[in-house]
Amino acid sequence: MDKKDYNQVKLKLSRWCSRQDQCVAKARIKAKENGLDAQETDELIEELIELDFLNEARFAESFVRGKMNQKLWGEIKVRHHLRQLRIDAHIIEKALKEYIAKGKSEENLKELIAKKKRLDNPAKPSLVRFLQGKGYRLDEILRALD
Repeated sequence: MDKKDYNQVKLKLSRWCSRQDQCVAKARIKAKENGLDAQETDELIEELIELDFLNEARFAESFVRGKMNQKLWGEIKVRHHLRQLRIDAHIIEKALKEYIAKGKSEENLKELIAKKKRLDNPAKPSLVRFLQGKGYRLDEILRALD
């Protein structure tokens, strides 16, 4: 790819990253979709990191905040999705630490239980399966149900 096309892809990806925090794995896919080879993709990723358009820690914090506040996901589901995006384990732990310390996970769990009971008052096993699917541990669920 010539320098002009490379710069166009760089501009496109920097705009994309500036609209919403992104991770390296998603940026890598986007670069390849725009016709960059592996070497050019690596160069572009490095440039975007240096320019602070890509920041894995900031992305992880934003992801945790969004999924735990809006979707009421539990720690397990959030951690799993961040691992799929190849976010480093210590970055994941740091991002989750804030929400665990604030007790946000327990609040979300209680909110989900109340909402689910209001809507269709499911049997306990059904409710437990639903909450596990949302990413909560069984011991947390049973504690919240009692």
